[in-house]
Order: sequence, then structure tokens, then C-alpha cells
Amino acid sequence: MSDSSVSAVNRLGDVQLDENVKVKPWQGLVGAFLGPTSEIFLTSPNTTVLYEPPLSTRTVRRRKDYRFAQDDPLLWPQRFFEDRCHYSVIRRPPEDPSDPLCDWWEDPNDVPFNAEEGVLTGVGKLHHPYVLRHLNDIEDINKRFDAHAVSTTHSKPNKYAAVLKYHLNRNYRVLTDLAHTCHEARCVYSFMQRCYIELVAALDWVEVYQPRMEGRLPSWNGHADAKKLMGAFVVDEKSATHLFNAGIPVWVVRERRYHSSTLIMKDAAVTTPSGYASFEPMDSEDPVYVGADVMEKIKALEKYTSRGIQWGDPFKSAQLTTAPVATLLPQKRPGGRTTQAPPKRKKDTCGQDPVRKPKMAGAVNEPAVGSTSVLSPGIRSNRDKFEVFVSDFAPPTPDAWAAGLSKVNRSQPRRQAVAGYVLPEMGLFLNVPATKRNKYLASWLKYRSALIFRANDASQPPPLWRAQLWRMLLALEITGNAALDTHTDGITHEEGEISEPAKTTTQKQRDIVHEALGTCIRRSGVAINESVVARSDIQFEWRGRPRRMSDLDDPQLVRDILCELAQLSFRFELLSLDRARCAARGDSKDLELDRALREEKVQKCFTADNQDSCARGLAAVNIRDRGPYLLNLQHVMREWKGAGNQQWLTVPPRSLELYTDGELERLERRIAIFYTQLFYDEYGRACTLPHRPT
Repeated sequence: MSDSSVSAVNRLGDVQLDENVKVKPWQGLVGAFLGPTSEIFLTSPNTTVLYEPPLSTRTVRRRKDYRFAQDDPLLWPQRFFEDRCHYSVIRRPPEDPSDPLCDWWEDPNDVPFNAEEGVLTGVGKLHHPYVLRHLNDIEDINKRFDAHAVSTTHSKPNKYAAVLKYHLNRNYRVLTDLAHTCHEARCVYSFMQRCYIELVAALDWVEVYQPRMEGRLPSWNGHADAKKLMGAFVVDEKSATHLFNAGIPVWVVRERRYHSSTLIMKDAAVTTPSGYASFEPMDSEDPVYVGADVMEKIKALEKYTSRGIQWGDPFKSAQLTTAPVATLLPQKRPGGRTTQAPPKRKKDTCGQDPVRKPKMAGAVNEPAVGSTSVLSPGIRSNRDKFEVFVSDFAPPTPDAWAAGLSKVNRSQPRRQAVAGYVLPEMGLFLNVPATKRNKYLASWLKYRSALIFRANDASQPPPLWRAQLWRMLLALEITGNAALDTHTDGITHEEGEISEPAKTTTQKQRDIVHEALGTCIRRSGVAINESVVARSDIQFEWRGRPRRMSDLDDPQLVRDILCELAQLSFRFELLSLDRARCAARGDSKDLELDRALREEKVQKCFTADNQDSCARGLAAVNIRDRGPYLLNLQHVMREWKGAGNQQWLTVPPRSLELYTDGELERLERRIAIFYTQLFYDEYGRACTLPHRPT
């Protein structure tokens, strides 16, 4: 609040009013006193407008427009911090509606949301054309960033700029690939806008403004344009001088005791944020931040805005969900009554080291490696999950990964095994007769979007389900009421296998679905669509193309479906293993930035296009096509605990062109052996391998 009753003009006795006069950075073309007692005064050496600085304790909340009112660097000048210097050169919203930058300032509330017709209501995606229109701008800014990253004439973009680039691209992929609630999707869209606008400013800083400060470009002699650049509040002469020389709007905030020695040419009214920003709260959530206007406020805001693209680590707590077994599999008592106790099994290896000796090729019910497994109805084998399942319907995996998995040393005693899965294990679909396989696949396709939505819940990572619970969900008929056995038949099954269905009710179906999607419906606006759950149609959609149940007899289609499932599971497992083996440094002042850059390294092990990630990437047919992703994975592994014992992880990195095909194949074998063993050591079960559809 300014004190307009007291003039701030101070001509130092003999300075005449002249609009062409040049003042020093800590002096003022205009000035004003602030506060009820005029204890603070505000000046600007290069603009004729004054903006109200954040002097009081800040209470930061998200507003209806998905911004943060006066505390948002996209809407209002902020205090200058060297670690976020680019805030001062953020471009203001264009006045010309034809300016391409206008799209990046669009109110997220104006972006249409298309709800999906699936097993969850309140879930969907933003209208694709609204998101797609930003792709060219994103590609251009990526090229600009990469050019500056290797430039020898400009300063390098800092760590925060690199995080902005990663978040920008991840936001776009999340919006196009994953379903959200309407509110969550608009939060991600708002964050994507923020990342782009900030990244443009960060590159402007290193290309234009920093060279002016350092003398590599001529200093700016004219007035700064406060209508185009955001500018910054400063409290010291050094920062004022740097911004002044660069042509950045600057407002100096000082105590009244410095007023008598400060040249101020003219009084000016202080502009307040009302009219520039929305102050209507988004919701009743607790404030994002309460406290002084310091760097902690900025970091709190950054952490809050990035929530929509964060992912929760379901392996971190290693909580294996077993409670649903008691409620969903009642067991008959001798007298005919049922209890809610789980069915007894001959041997429960979950919770201890699941050491199994691989059976000899040709043993009963165990196909030789490389053969096609043909299971007759009602016959099941005790499948060794450390051997790759091979059939016409199984997507192939590179030989090096299959060999690495089979060589995992399971002889050492270890802690309780995790044993569960974020998504259904691929073997559940293959280790059953064809009719049941098709039913399982149809169930997966029915619940696929909802289960992926569930798996990407950062606020509450999904529980890890054993094969038994996944099999129960997949066993639900899509052509009518499912039949789930309520007792065991005394036959030894593969871990998680249940007997042939006998009889069940719609309520039992609902119990299983609610158990699977329980974490989803705790999110605002999300509910289970009972009509879709009970629907008896036999059609589904894959890759945007309508399909029929009979299409699931096509091995290529099945391989494509299972390949995507395996790729999703492999990605979750690699991200989790990386967090477990490469703990963030607790003393890092930029812990969140380091974590984001680390995640970017891991994501580079996969292709950017999710639909093409199986055919390319780590499972591509040609070793040279696999090469870039193998080198990226090797780069990730270099920082893992235990990497120091592997000489091939300590040698200096080389570019792909310097590797022969034989060297790449040798590196692949080492990576596969190291990864599969570490995953078992960490989580006590076989890992998911990369696969390709053909």
C-alpha cells in the first residue's frame, strides 16, 4: 500500500526536472513511499510505472485461474533471486491476440475436457487439438535449448532450465497419453504453460540479458519496457545495476533512512495486483506457502505445481496387499458355512525367498526353453518366472535379457520378498488355455485405462498385487456375470492360480472391482461406472481401432497388447530400482531439481513415443537400434550402489559411433545380467523384461 499523501520527490537540491535525464540504477525516475507510516520507499531507474512489492507475510494459494495471484512470477514482478534470475525477463501476456504466445496464456478453464466412457467416471483427457497446437512451439524451444547447451559463445542454461525442458516435454506426453480428472488435467496443462513461458525467459536470459551484464554485448541505455518484460524487485545496488545495464525493468525497495541521499525525479502511483490477477481461491486446500518472501516460497510453489506429473513409487514401502484375499475368497467350513478366511494352499512362498530350481527341459508340464507352450484345458504348470515364456502369443525379448534373467543367483537368503506387481504380470495371460487367455485379455482391455490411471497416482501409489488378486480381476467375465470359486479343490496351482469358476454374484464382482480401483475413487470427482463394469458387450478398442473378441485369436494383436503391458511394468520397475539404488543426496540444496534430472535420465532409456516404444528402444530387433538406449541405461547404472564393482561401468563413456556391433552385444549382456540380479536382490522376484511385438 502506497502513501500518496507524502511526496517521494528528492532532487538533491539542484537537479532540474528533465524527462531525458539519466539516473543511476539505485535512483529513481519515479518513486513513492509505502506502508502506513511511509517507512519504505520504492523507486525505478528505468520505468515510469511502479508495482506494489510483496512486503507482508505471504499466504500463497492456487486461484481459480490456476495461478497464484501476486506471488506468481507469470503475473507479477517478484523479488530478484539469482537462482531464479529468469523470472525478471518473463514476457508479459501479449496485447495482440494474434501473437502466438497468446495460446500459452490461455485460461486452463477454457480448454475442453473429454470424459472417457470407461469403468471410471470423471476421468478423461483434454481436447486433443488444444494440446496438439503447442507441439511445434515445444519442438522449437527444445532445439533452441539444445543449441545453447552446446554453444561456446553464450552462457550455458542452468540446472533449473534443464528441469524446465524436461517438465515441459513430460507435461505434453502426460496430457496426450494418460487419463486424468478434469481438474488434474488442467493443473498439468497450467504447469505445461508455466514451463514453456519460463523456459523462453531462461533462454532469453542467457542469450540477451546476461551478455549485457557481463559486457559481451553493449549495455542497454534506454528505458526498459515494463509492458513487455516482467521485471523484478531488488533490495541491493549490485542487483539493481545488473538489471539496469541489461535493460530489465527494476524496482528498488529500501528503508526510508536512504531517502535523503536518493535522487527521485517524480512521484508515481503504485499499481496493485487487483485487475491483473485473480484472487478467488481455487478450493479450500491449505495454503501452498505461508511465510516471508524468500526462496523457500519459490521452491514451495514449484513443488506444488509439479505434483501432476510426479509419480509415486509403489515399491518403496513394499506393502504387499493380502487383505483382499480374506474378504474376496471365503472358505467353506466343514459344516457347510463359509468364513472370510483365505483359502489354504500347500505352500505359500510369498514372504520368503522363492527359490525354485529350473526344471529340466522335457519335464512334465514344463516346456523346453524356446519351445511353444500349449496348455490343455485344466492343466497348469508350476512356471519358473526366471525363464522366458515362449509361445506364438508371447512378445519376444532380446536373447541377452532372457539369458540374464535365467542366470539370477537366488541362493543367497534375503529379506521378505515383495512378490507383487503394479500391473498384471504378462505370464498370467499366457499360462492358461486359449479361451481363458482371450477372456483375461478382454478383461485387461476393459480395465486397462483405469488401472494405468491407478498406477500413476503420485499422492497414493497403488498397492502391489500378487498374481492371485490380478487373476481374480482378470477372471471377471465381460459377457455376463463372472464365476469365482469360493473354495479350493486341493490341486496345487501356480502361485496365484485359482480353481475353475463355480458361482458368484454381482456383488462379488463389485467387491473385486472396488478393491482394484479403491485408490482411484478417493480422488475428487471419480467414481466406478457400475453400468460399464456390468456391460456384456464383446467389443473393445485398440490403438483407436474397434475390435471384436474374435480378434484376440490373432497372435500379432495379442503380442502388441502384451508388449505394451510389459513395457509399462518395466518402466515402473526401472524407475523404482533407480530410486532404491541411487538415493538422492540429502545435503543437496536443489533436491527436487536433482530428482527431476535423475528421472529424466531414466526416461531416456525409453522412446518418446509410447506407441512405438516396444518396436524400438531396448528390445528393438537390430542391435544398433537398441544401442542408444543401452548407452543411456549404462549411464543410469553408473551411479547405482554396486556399480563400482563393475569395471564396464567405471570406464569413460563413448559415443555410439565408436562401438562395434559385437561390443554393443557384449555391453547388452552385461547390462541384462547386472539389472536382473540387482532387481532380485532389491525386491526378491523376477523382474519384467523389455519386449517387442514381433
